[in-house]
Amino acid sequence: MDNTLYYLGFNLVNGIGPARLDRLVSAFGSLQSAWHAPAADLMLAGLDGRTVEALLKVRRTRDLQMEYSRILAAGVRPISRDDPAYPALLRELVNGPPLLYVRGTLAESDRWALAVVGTRGATTYGRDATRKLVADLVAAGVTIVSKLARQKCAANVLSTTGYHLTFASDRAN
Repeated sequence: MDNTLYYLGFNLVNGIGPARLDRLVSAFGSLQSAWHAPAADLMLAGLDGRTVEALLKVRRTRDLQMEYSRILAAGVRPISRDDPAYPALLRELVNGPPLLYVRGTLAESDRWALAVVGTRGATTYGRDATRKLVADLVAAGVTIVSKLARQKCAANVLSTTGYHLTFASDRAN
């Protein structure tokens, strides 16, 4: 199984983020060994009982190859830390996301990027000011990055400004 599938599998487990995943790889030597580790060994590696149960449930109920195929069919490509296409600046983060879901391509010009974060209670002025600021930045060649979130404010602003990247997560946290 390709490491991307293991990254995908761990990304489906509530309670395993970048730091815990790194600890598991350190404890077991590889993603594959961590994925297949027995519950007792996972607990010795520092996972709590709830997270171990969540991992065991995902291993039992999810077919990672099928999940991967479903993602590809939606026109999305998972890019793991191991992939040369993974953004260099994200690679520098201590707890950067282990897996990105990308629709489209990542270009060299995407190195110059600005994250835009929305709020649930944005005012009309806030939306208008953000839309103007973001439009000017896009016109200057800056890539706008957003997280696919439940809030629609940032998405609405970004949809009117042209090119941007959205990094989605399969998790609520």
